[in-house]
Amino acid sequence: MKNWLFIALAFVVSSGNSYAEQPVTKERQQLFKKIEKNTEMLEDLVDELNWEKSERLANQVSQDVLKLKQLFPKESIGDGRSKKKILKEWPSFEKKINDWSLFYRQVEKASKARDENQVENAMDEASSACRSCHMKYRSLW
Repeated sequence: MKNWLFIALAFVVSSGNSYAEQPVTKERQQLFKKIEKNTEMLEDLVDELNWEKSERLANQVSQDVLKLKQLFPKESIGDGRSKKKILKEWPSFEKKINDWSLFYRQVEKASKARDENQVENAMDEASSACRSCHMKYRSLW
């Protein structure tokens, strides 16, 4: 009986290790949270027509989005909530990340031009790009 308990415990522990999130996965999750928080701040700055701060923050978010590509190494795919589909469709995934970053660059440029309509459109595109990736490449559970 003790042997079966030991074997079962060893199996659970080893299974847990295969699922255990890698440091890069945690870093990726933290960066996603930072992007989300800064996007919310950016939306407030845009609503307040605070052009200088929205321009700087949009630039920062754009750069942070691009950093995400480095945080999806092959061995981390499937950890956390990322789907293995990312690896199979890497060019498509990478394009979505690039486009998402580009929309924040558009927010930056529209803020610099002080163009409310363009800023709103670019913010909508950035939000849409974020949702689209989540729907395709992130598990709900």
